[in-house]
Amino acid sequence: MKKIITLLVFALFFIKSNAQCYTSISAGFKHVLAIKSNGTLWAWGDNNYGTLGNGNTINSPNAIQIGTDTDWTYVAAGDTHSFGIKTNGTLWAWGDNAFGQLGNNSLIASYVPIQIGTATNWESVSTGGIHSLGIQTDGTLWAWGNNVQGQLGDGSAVSKLVPTRIGTDNDWLAATAGYVHSIGIKSDGSIRAWGKNDVGQLGDGTFIIKYVPTLINSSLPFLKVKAGRLHTLAIKTDGSLWAWGDNSQKQLGDNTTITRNTPTQIGSDINWYDISAGGFHSVAQKGTATIWTWGANGYGQLGDGTLVSKSIPTQLGTATNWSFIMAGGYYSLAKSTGSFFWNYIRTWGLNDDGQLGDGTLVNKSVPTLINSCNPLILANESFDKTKFTIYPNPADDFITIQNDDNLKIDNLTIYDISGKKILEENQNTTSINIQNLQAGLYFLQITSEGRTSQTKFIKQ
Repeated sequence: MKKIITLLVFALFFIKSNAQCYTSISAGFKHVLAIKSNGTLWAWGDNNYGTLGNGNTINSPNAIQIGTDTDWTYVAAGDTHSFGIKTNGTLWAWGDNAFGQLGNNSLIASYVPIQIGTATNWESVSTGGIHSLGIQTDGTLWAWGNNVQGQLGDGSAVSKLVPTRIGTDNDWLAATAGYVHSIGIKSDGSIRAWGKNDVGQLGDGTFIIKYVPTLINSSLPFLKVKAGRLHTLAIKTDGSLWAWGDNSQKQLGDNTTITRNTPTQIGSDINWYDISAGGFHSVAQKGTATIWTWGANGYGQLGDGTLVSKSIPTQLGTATNWSFIMAGGYYSLAKSTGSFFWNYIRTWGLNDDGQLGDGTLVNKSVPTLINSCNPLILANESFDKTKFTIYPNPADDFITIQNDDNLKIDNLTIYDISGKKILEENQNTTSINIQNLQAGLYFLQITSEGRTSQTKFIKQ
C-alpha cells in the first residue's frame, strides 16, 4: 500500500509540474522566448547579446526562467534582441541595441528586460534584424531602430531610438518585420509593405526601396502575412497560400528558384491557416492540423529526416495533431496535441547555440520532443471517453453536437491549445457558434450527468 501511495503522489506531482504549458512562444534567429500558463518568462538558445534576458551572455541549451515576474503575456524574439508585453500593456525589451532597436533612447544593450516608455496599451510587437515594429490597442503602428533602408516607414532614412508613430492610420491589425523590410495588414485585409526591396520582398512589382507603407495589390483580402529574412508568406481569406521575394533556396515553394516581386500563389489548396517564414525556409499548417515545410534544409530545418531542400510544400510525416508552428533562422518549432489534452513541443534543425532547447548542441533533422504538459487533466478527474461526436470538422461558423444517447448536456467549454478557456455555455444545446474564434485547433469539453467528455475541432 505504501508503494502505491508513493507512486500516486509522484504521478500527481509529475502532472502538476508539467501542467504549466507554454502559452506564447517566439522563435528568433537563434534563440527562443516562451511564456508559461502561470505568466512566467522562459528562454533558451543564443545569448551572445543578452538576448535571453537573464543578466549574462552565456548560451543555454535548456529553458531557463527569466526573472520572477508572473505577468508576462506576449513575447517576440528577433535576430539578437527580444521583446515582451505584460498584462498591464507595458512593453519590455532586452538584448542588442547597436541600432536603437530596443527603443530605450540609447544605443546601449541590456541583458535584462527594461521597460520601454510609459505606454500601457501595447498589443503586439515584431522584431526584425535591426529594427522593431509594434501595434497598440488603438490600431496605431509604431517603429524604431535602424532605418537606412526605409524599414521604419516614416518617409525617411533616419533611424529612431524610441517608438515612433508611423502615419495617422488607426486600423492596423498586425505588423511583421523581416531583416530589413516590413509588412503590415489592416482591418480590411489589405497589406502594406516598406523597406528594402532588392529581391522583391515587398511584393509591389518593383525592386525599389519604399520609405512609406505601400499598398500591395490583391483581388482578395489577406488573412495573415509573415515576413522572413528575405521573403514573405501570406494567406488570403479563401485559404490560399501566397509567397514572394527571395527564392534562391526554394523558400517560396513554387517549384522554382526564381525570385518573385509580386504575390504568387503556391499550389491550389485553399485550406491553409497558419504560416511562418524563417531564414531561408518556410513552415505552414493546413486546416487538417498537418505541417508542411519547404526551402533550405542544410541543417534539417524541414524536419523530414534528410538534409535535402524542397521546392514545394511537403507534408511533415503523417500526424494530424499539430497545433502551432514557427520557423527560426535555420530551425523550426511546433506544438502537437496528444490524448488527454497533452501538449508537446518539438524542435528540429540547427542547434549550434542550443536553440532547439533539448539540452544538447546537436542538430536534429526530425521533430524532437523538448517539453510536454497537460493543462486540463487535473480539473477533469472524471474524464470519460467521448460520448458525443461533432460535425462539421473543420468548421467555420457553427459546429453541431451529435448526442446519440440523448444525454442532458450541463456545460460546454471550449479551450485553446494552451488550456485557456475561450467560450462557455451552461445549457443543453446541440449547436455552438464559433464564428468569432480565430482559425486554429480547439478542444471542446462536454459535461453531462457528472461525467466529462472531450474532443478536438479545427476552426477554419
